Amino acid sequence: MPFTLGQRWISDTESELGLGTVVAMDARTVTLLFPSTGENRLYARSDSPVTRVMFNPGDTITSHEGWQLHIDEVKEENGLLAYVGTRLDTEETNVTLREVLLDSKLVFSKPRIVCSPVKSIEWIGSRCAIAPGNFRASSTVCRTAACAASEPI
Repeated sequence: MPFTLGQRWISDTESELGLGTVVAMDARTVTLLFPSTGENRLYARSDSPVTRVMFNPGDTITSHEGWQLHIDEVKEENGLLAYVGTRLDTEETNVTLREVLLDSKLVFSKPRIVCSPVKSIEWIGSRCAIAPGNFRASSTVCRTAACAASEPI
């Protein structure tokens, strides 16, 4: 995974830690600081259980100061994101909020399957397309001797 100082990530196994910030890295490890709990975690770069947090136009995000921004545009520079949009408390437009200044207490406002970048929409669509076939296959009565022996009595 490509890590950059200042990027925001969330732990897949400890989501209660909130939003983490990359504060150190070397060739093999990356350190995330989770400001909402004050804890650090050291992960292997090659197989870390973390997900990059990236918001999209149309989302509403909160700054560490508590004000909210409705995102119109997402910019990336040197691996870091900047969100441009309308500040909801002052209605000021073209406001930029850098990802390092996001509120650390991340709350998902959409179902987890939509928020997760792990599964693509194509993957979800293909799973939905084959689900009826899987159900039919699993509900078919098995007629072979091997299956008959494994059926519950």
